[in-house]
Amino acid sequence: MDLDGAPGNGNWALYQSMVIILNDDGNPVMTSRQEARFLVKGMVRVNQPVQGKSEVAITGRVTLRDSIELGQITQ
Repeated sequence: MDLDGAPGNGNWALYQSMVIILNDDGNPVMTSRQEARFLVKGMVRVNQPVQGKSEVAITGRVTLRDSIELGQITQ
C-alpha cells in the first residue's frame, strides 16, 4: 500500500486507518509485494483554501501484482 499527497502526517494516518479497517474485515495487509495478492496506491489532492476551506480528494487504485488495474475510487 502506498499513499502520497496528504499534508502533514496525513499519508501515515490514512495508511494506518486502511490497515486497521482491512485487518478488522479479515483482509490481512502484507508487508511484502511478493506476498500481496492486490496492491493499493492512494493519492490525496488538497486544493488551495477558498474562504478558509479546502476541497480534498482521495483516490485509491487497486491492481494485481502485474499492474493490471482492477478498479479505482475517488472520494
